[in-house]
Amino acid sequence: MDSNISHVQIKARNHLDPEGSVVRSGIALAEAVLQELENDSQVEIDLDGIKGASSSYFNVFLRRIEEGCGIGVFERQASVLFSSNIQKMVYTRSYESLKKGGPRSNQTEEMNSSNHDSMLTKLFHAIGDLFRKSV
Repeated sequence: MDSNISHVQIKARNHLDPEGSVVRSGIALAEAVLQELENDSQVEIDLDGIKGASSSYFNVFLRRIEEGCGIGVFERQASVLFSSNIQKMVYTRSYESLKKGGPRSNQTEEMNSSNHDSMLTKLFHAIGDLFRKSV
């Protein structure tokens, strides 16, 4: 084990939107994770205290991670601690759905993606930009 690698735990409950927005909460957690991944940290994401996390929460979170660093980096440098089997099941479903869709960073894949996916990606970016400006 490399002693120069930092190990960071991020508690998802510390990144919840005060107004209860699932989308903004997922983006906020993803941004915190991405910041640590950029520092080459090993990141442990603790979902304790996150009640009723929906597939929308995990979909937004994972899409932002994919756009920010790619799923490969996330798989190598991050782990998730679940507080329930249901939470793990919902996360796994979102994760596998994203993986089946393939990498969005590939230009050929983007050109072949539906207009709907493209619009959702633009929406997620716009929401993320608004969130960063409001913080």
